Amino acid sequence: MPVFGTQPLLAECLARILRHTPADVPVLVADDAGPGDAAAVLAAAEVEQPRPDMAFYWRQPGNRGYVENVNDAFAAAVGGDVVVVNSDCLVAPNWFRDLRAAAYSSASAGTATPLTNHGTIVSVPVRNRARPSLPGGMNVDEAARRVASASPRLRPLLPTAIGHCTYFRRSALDAVGAFDTAFSPGYGEETDFSRRLMASGFTNVLADDVFVYHQGGASFEARPESLAIRVKHEWMLEQRHPGFRREVFMARRSRTSPLARSLAAATGALTGNRSRLLPPGLRPAETIALSLAWLIRQAIGRRSSP
Repeated sequence: MPVFGTQPLLAECLARILRHTPADVPVLVADDAGPGDAAAVLAAAEVEQPRPDMAFYWRQPGNRGYVENVNDAFAAAVGGDVVVVNSDCLVAPNWFRDLRAAAYSSASAGTATPLTNHGTIVSVPVRNRARPSLPGGMNVDEAARRVASASPRLRPLLPTAIGHCTYFRRSALDAVGAFDTAFSPGYGEETDFSRRLMASGFTNVLADDVFVYHQGGASFEARPESLAIRVKHEWMLEQRHPGFRREVFMARRSRTSPLARSLAAATGALTGNRSRLLPPGLRPAETIALSLAWLIRQAIGRRSSP
């Protein structure tokens, strides 16, 4: 659990992880020397959900940024799988068991990502868009129960893991290494990792029976310099992985893919509504704009080819 500062969900995030994670799974809080007294907030959460000898806390001597902080956690796991849960996320019962099952649903799977309310292409109940609250004031446990109950368990392939919560198999980490520090302090690192993983024969899967609430924008994204960093890292991703954008575009707009079917099942479970003609979250004008953008990119690519 990487931590920077004392976000509103910090204590509840840790309390839920401690409560709903098997007792034999170590929990590591990696504090990136952020503002405020995160240790005090976390101590209060751990008192409520004590896990003697299996909950660990470290604070970096200085702020290293998300990428290097998480890389240190990868190294500290000493040969084990790693689940990275952002500190503005809330997990529910059975989250770890079912996320791990998705990660091991295929020999080729390298990462598994759960559904969420704020996670780009894995967002529900509004597809492709963040939604800060759950329908009808529903709580996280009820949302997770409904999603699990309705899930077709297709384990759809994703063009990238999504960073709110990701299960990393050790075989994948051993194959391609940790996050590339060129993406420090953050943004785009999980996409670059996922694409390197795919180039090595692994896949990124959706745990379509797991729902993790994500507040979003509570740490790195909220910093003033984040926009410039995001633009720079988007350009780096385009240079390194030119086919990625097209795959994301197709994932966003498909109505019949395994991903679309899993998202529709989760959306129906949360809202009671059936999927619409267009993918939820994309208005007709947005669909046309995305289509034109892709066609223009293709035309430019053909003109610049020798």
